[in-house]
Amino acid sequence: MTKSSTEINEKSISTIMKEMQVTYKEATVIQENSRLKREAIKEACILAEMRKDRTPLFNMKKRAEKAELDYSIIKGIDRNEVKEKEKYIDRLLEEIEVLKKNYTLLKEDQQANNLAHVNQLDLKQKELDRSNKEKNDLFIRIRDLEEDKIKKLRLSGL
Repeated sequence: MTKSSTEINEKSISTIMKEMQVTYKEATVIQENSRLKREAIKEACILAEMRKDRTPLFNMKKRAEKAELDYSIIKGIDRNEVKEKEKYIDRLLEEIEVLKKNYTLLKEDQQANNLAHVNQLDLKQKELDRSNKEKNDLFIRIRDLEEDKIKKLRLSGL
């Protein structure tokens, strides 16, 4: 029966010979195989760590390649297309200016309408105040006339 290389783990040749009941030559081969396996495992671990360290660099290279591709695509856009887009932007800017002017005019009209309504309300309020004053004056006059009539009636003896 042979034991695994981890169980053998740097045992002396004599120990290997006793435990495994093998010859000296076979024991040296087993010991060497065990050492080689341990080194291979260490190398695999080191290699895995190196790959981990390389991953961010690899990602940066991919991003750089993508950026270069995007730049080349942008650079490759036809000049006529750029000019068309600039004309379109200019038209949009002109439309914005027209809309701003219209908005300003509408706002001024609205303010003028509001002012006119305020003036109308002021006139109506003054008219209402004048009417209320006339009404009060008439009530006072009627009261005075009634009091005069009552005084004359009392004086006349009725």
